[in-house]
Amino acid sequence: MIRRAQVEHFRQHGFGVTVVTPHYKRLSYSFEKGVIRVPFYYSSRVLQELERFGILEDYLDPWVGKAYRVLLKRVQQSDIVFATSGGDLGMIKLASLLKRKAGCRFVVNFHDPVDYSRVNGFRVDDRFHVSRERPVSKYLANVDLVITSSTVYLEALKRKYSALRDRIVNGYFGSYAPIRPYLREPHIEFHDAMPHDRAAIRGFEEKIRKDRDSWSMERCIEPVIRGLKALSRGESPVPSA
Repeated sequence: MIRRAQVEHFRQHGFGVTVVTPHYKRLSYSFEKGVIRVPFYYSSRVLQELERFGILEDYLDPWVGKAYRVLLKRVQQSDIVFATSGGDLGMIKLASLLKRKAGCRFVVNFHDPVDYSRVNGFRVDDRFHVSRERPVSKYLANVDLVITSSTVYLEALKRKYSALRDRIVNGYFGSYAPIRPYLREPHIEFHDAMPHDRAAIRGFEEKIRKDRDSWSMERCIEPVIRGLKALSRGESPVPSA
């Protein structure tokens, strides 16, 4: 999952980009210029139930296996695998496995927290689901760079994954999407349970939206580009303070 604008910015900064995506309800693989489509013909509803009870780590697991076999023949040690999470773990898992085997660089774009994980002590979605803390931590263990979608989320991730503090940057780029209040700042207090105060939610989202809207695209993406170029040179993606 990646926006066209993100791809174009990467290319403008000298990166060659190949997008890997599910080929929904198709049995065939598709290899076009700059795009690899891997078939995903399973029932998402069934797979999500298997994930809910811990039989699968993520509903995308069958697709991850197929994509892994295809990409392992193509990914080189000098490549950077960029995994975007919109709530799923599958893309992160795929990139982590590729780094283990191919030795490539591994970057996560946390646009949203992984569904049913915990952020700032709050559970993302309060419906029944086995804990996802262990698999998320497992696949983040070898990450080279983590990109967040807001400064609030940046601090939340640094607190949760202290060993990754020097690999996390904020570099939001893309259109605004609502941020739920489990990504709160220290000054904003919420209940231990998932909050339901709509006025507080709207106020918090408006605060984050204004913060994001005050950034230009170049300002937002600059830490990302700087980190990716550092990785390509074999350097630390986040400068020392």
